[in-house]
Amino acid sequence: MAFDLRTMFLSWEGMGIFDIVLPFLLVFTIIFAILERVKILGEDKKNLNVIVALVIGLFVVRNPTVIGLIHRLLPNISLILVAAIMFLLLVGIFLGKQFSGLTGGMLGFVILVSLILVGWSLASDQLGIAMPGWLSGFFAQANPYNLLAILGFLLIFALVIGMGKGGSKNPIEMIGKGLSEIGGGFGN
Repeated sequence: MAFDLRTMFLSWEGMGIFDIVLPFLLVFTIIFAILERVKILGEDKKNLNVIVALVIGLFVVRNPTVIGLIHRLLPNISLILVAAIMFLLLVGIFLGKQFSGLTGGMLGFVILVSLILVGWSLASDQLGIAMPGWLSGFFAQANPYNLLAILGFLLIFALVIGMGKGGSKNPIEMIGKGLSEIGGGFGN
């Protein structure tokens, strides 16, 4: 008899793994970690932290509204986390070992974009806020000419930033200066 993964997940769903066990484990782990880190109940009070996290986890599992919110919220948060990890991988690939972190205006920009994305993921389901149509259909309808136009725009943007630095009249060097100015916010 062949093993069917879908059947296994459906049986787990029927047993309440997704509605009870996983939300409980998530809430318990987060609350326990916070209590251990903050030490509200005192030093070396792991037993009290376990009891408080257990009680809060059980209260959360008891409320179907909160469970429904967790079911709707986590996929959005997971998508943002995957995008953030991909961003960090790309930064590591292109900037290498000398990368010392985000600094200056680039740090503020990344924080602002992160807050907007987290706010969107929190509000999208409850308020019915969806991704704008021009953004959601962009990659489905993307053709090479649109992508080349975006690349051209970015090169012109880097050229304008490079002109502000002064110096050479060579456009390639100005684009290089512009790109290094943009990359300067990444902490090199």
